[in-house]
Amino acid sequence: MTRFTLALLLFATASVPAAPVPKAIKKADPFPYAVGTRWEYVRNEDEKVVWAEEVTEAKEADGGQTVRIDITTHTGAKRFETYHLKGGELRLTASQNGTYEPGMLIRRADMKDGDTWENRYSLNGAESVVDCSVGKAEELTTPAGKFTAHPITRKYASGLETTYWYGDGVGLVRQTTNGRKTQELKAFTPGKK
Repeated sequence: MTRFTLALLLFATASVPAAPVPKAIKKADPFPYAVGTRWEYVRNEDEKVVWAEEVTEAKEADGGQTVRIDITTHTGAKRFETYHLKGGELRLTASQNGTYEPGMLIRRADMKDGDTWENRYSLNGAESVVDCSVGKAEELTTPAGKFTAHPITRKYASGLETTYWYGDGVGLVRQTTNGRKTQELKAFTPGKK
């Protein structure tokens, strides 16, 4: 090999750009509860029955964050739910029905298929025990689009079985009660962080 050929080979190798470094994939927030976040849900598979939910308050409290969601039904009636987010756990602490003691565990950031837990809480002094389990993530199509969501099933002593599908970055996507759709996402608007 001549010096010229060797120099040309070295020059060509040096001028070849390196492969691009892949960008880190940012995982979606499992708890998208910034003030201003808004959901609209079709209720009971009736496009005319839409409930709106909006995060109206989020503040630091008890080593975590307390979030208030105001709900407006299709008739204009007002409801609310208050949640506490701490250590990767989301708990329902109050609603128009009363206070949950301790807060009812809704979901965890690190949940995976097959996880189970038992919720023991009192609501206005009435004791409840609810068995909860996480199913395999599924792709769901809703009026708001397609989402990958984990189903969390709650089984009550009364025989009622409710499944809630949660998608990272969006929250609740679908809810069924005893196999019937009772709530499905129609629109989602994230709040400003």
